[in-house]
Amino acid sequence: MRTDPHYQHLLQPMSMEMVERIFKGIINIEAAHGIGEDSQFRRNIGFYGGEPFLKANFRVVEYIVNKALNLGHATFWAVSNATELDAYRPLLSREKLSNIQVTIDGVPSEHDRRRIHEDGSGSFGAIASNISMALDMGVSVSIRLNIDRRNVENLPELAEMFVSRGWTSYPNFGVYTAAVRSYSDKKNVSECGPSRSLQNV
Repeated sequence: MRTDPHYQHLLQPMSMEMVERIFKGIINIEAAHGIGEDSQFRRNIGFYGGEPFLKANFRVVEYIVNKALNLGHATFWAVSNATELDAYRPLLSREKLSNIQVTIDGVPSEHDRRRIHEDGSGSFGAIASNISMALDMGVSVSIRLNIDRRNVENLPELAEMFVSRGWTSYPNFGVYTAAVRSYSDKKNVSECGPSRSLQNV
């Protein structure tokens, strides 16, 4: 999407006007189902993308969170790559952004081979630091481990790393595996799951 001009219009951040229209729609839909403004109904609001927690998106995410809380009860969750999660420190709490899923693609060297910044550098260090920060702040962090035939053998090493970083001592930390599947011709099918070795992880 970044390289094809036909998709440039989709790379624009959400505007405050768009947020207002969405909340208006939410309230209208709730009213149609008998949920009034004075209801104790708890809204469940998720952020995902793309990457919702880019530094450039902070103000609009903050606006969404505060507007939802001003309207009533709300719970917030997100799917994030966590590379710029430190910019969201003011919103990380049990009352605001309380639940985040972060994807890791293997041990640091393997992850950095697959998920690189535009300048070619790896992302694992920043992600790990931000996971520790979020856990310290009481946020529930769920790690999704993308597993295929190239990294499945490194699971024990990865588990040891989670322990050494102290993540497994947090009650708000969780981890699960997900077999990588091929949905396009850009992924080598021979590397993907499921296979017996991946299903038995």
